Amino acid sequence: MIEQEVVVTQQKAVATRKSKWDISKRWTPALVLDGFTPIPAAFLEHYGSMGITSAEAMLIVHLMSHKWDEKNPYPTFGRIANRMRISETAVRGHARSLENKKLLKRITRPGRSNEFDLRPLFERLEKMQLFPKPK
Repeated sequence: MIEQEVVVTQQKAVATRKSKWDISKRWTPALVLDGFTPIPAAFLEHYGSMGITSAEAMLIVHLMSHKWDEKNPYPTFGRIANRMRISETAVRGHARSLENKKLLKRITRPGRSNEFDLRPLFERLEKMQLFPKPK
C-alpha cells in the first residue's frame, strides 16, 4: 500500500512540474504546435564568453532543433541556410569556425548530409558549470 502511495505522489509531482513548466504557457499553445527547441540556460549564459558569435549561436540552436535524442543531428547546410536566411557558404563558415574553436565536429557522410557532433560544446559548457570563473 505504501508503494502505491509513493507512486501516486511521484506521478502527481511530475504532473505538477509538467503543468508548471508547460512551454505553451511561456509562449502560446498555437506557437508550440509544430514543436520547440529546448536550450539550456548554461548555453545562454556562457556562449558569449566562449567566443561564440550570435550567428554561430543561432547555428547551434538550429542544429539543436534537429537533435531529438543522444544521436548527432544531420540537417543539410541548405536547410539551415534557408531557415537562417543566409547562404550555404555562410553556414559552412560558421560551422568551420565552431570546429576551429573545438566546439563542433562535423562527420562527413558521402552522398548524405553531414552529422554534427555537439559533444565538444556540451563538455565545455559542463566544465564551465562545474568550475565557474569569478565574475
